Amino acid sequence: MHIMKRLAALCLALLVLMMTAAQAEIPFLMHSADWDLETVPVEVLLKAAVDTHMPFDNDRLALLTPITDILSLRLVTGENEGLVAIAVADQEALSLQYKDNALMLSCRPDVTFVAQGDPISTLLGEDVSVSGLYEALHLSPAGETLIDDGEAMLARLPETLEKYCKRSASDTNISGYGKSAYRLDFTFAAGNEKAFQDGLLEACPQGWLKELIGQMSFSGKQTLRVYYNKEDMPLRVELNGSFGPQGDNRTVKLVCRVRHDAEMDKLFIELTSPAKKGKNKNDLSFERTVSTNKAGARTVIGSFKYTTVKDGVTSVWNGEFNLKNAYTADADILSGDFTIQTKLNGAEKYSAITIAPELTVAGAEDAPRITGWVNVTEQYAGKVTEQAKISIDLQRAEPLVWTETERTIDLYAMREEAKAAVREDTAALVANAIVVPLINTLGENATYFFKDLPEDAVKHIIDAASQGQ
Repeated sequence: MHIMKRLAALCLALLVLMMTAAQAEIPFLMHSADWDLETVPVEVLLKAAVDTHMPFDNDRLALLTPITDILSLRLVTGENEGLVAIAVADQEALSLQYKDNALMLSCRPDVTFVAQGDPISTLLGEDVSVSGLYEALHLSPAGETLIDDGEAMLARLPETLEKYCKRSASDTNISGYGKSAYRLDFTFAAGNEKAFQDGLLEACPQGWLKELIGQMSFSGKQTLRVYYNKEDMPLRVELNGSFGPQGDNRTVKLVCRVRHDAEMDKLFIELTSPAKKGKNKNDLSFERTVSTNKAGARTVIGSFKYTTVKDGVTSVWNGEFNLKNAYTADADILSGDFTIQTKLNGAEKYSAITIAPELTVAGAEDAPRITGWVNVTEQYAGKVTEQAKISIDLQRAEPLVWTETERTIDLYAMREEAKAAVREDTAALVANAIVVPLINTLGENATYFFKDLPEDAVKHIIDAASQGQ
């Protein structure tokens, strides 16, 4: 189950980055830039060829390879529902279908399990739902939505905060982004915090950014400066203030630089927000450039770093990406790589994952298709722990059908002892649903399961598997 879970997570990471880059002014993905998959259910078929799987040595990995060669994972998305199916030699061995807080398993066809929260992790201790994949495919990624809403808000601020707005001529060269023609300064002395917040809320479109602003508590002086070019496009935004969620006041400094023109789409964000009291902080830097190279291919290059300190514990996320789209008249041809490093909860050493796609993106909005390979390398403290080549085939799916069962088991209402017993029984059924067809298909080549067992024990297992036991 671990390898299948990793496949789902890696697929999600790649799709999030692709769909984010697709929404720039100069779209990175040419054929799918305007896809709106809100009403189009999709399925993703994943297979893996594993080259490294620590702590396995080469001999142990060789025993695992025949198994991964015939295993595949199918994910089907839906709004608050989904399906995860594991196949052995292209024959479905196990499926998990969930809807809201209910779960059905093919190995328990007469029962529906319900839970408070995620039913899969409650029952199996594994988070293999595809709700995150649905969010990535069907909704604008959070970062891009915030940026779009922020630009729309800036356009209206001279109207909603007219009383506090001062316009000045400006001839400032903002390196790499252009030259300003004028700037707007918005200054709010202590006591005018509500006017500042109300003006931001009135100017901001409905969405995540507006909700975020509404949750903030402002205190003290706030200043906002925006530089514009002669086409009235914002080039640089500077925000200095004191605000944060209720009870967590921060000293906030935000610098954002933006460029949208025929040559490139460029974005830079730097945010620091140390707490007024104590050492908690959240710092972010992000830079992304979408452009066309001399060969005519689209490229997206960038980096990010996010650091949090909470109650003395530091976590760090940073990464770099460099992707190319050598598109044709019929399809996007995606290549390149991106790397994400994490050092979480005070860890001393970094974990890292590098994803290098070789994908073709084609089809229309009502018939999307993404096919190809993703090469994955995971590291810890600079040492490779996992290497795999994962095949991806994404296409439109038929809507999921939910079938009522004879019984319902409410996991939330159970005592822990009874819940543990249900988990143990279900885990055995899940393992049996996968292992039995594996042994039947591979026979004596299923040596991964037979390592160090005597010959008569191996024969007994194969015979039992053939009888479905």
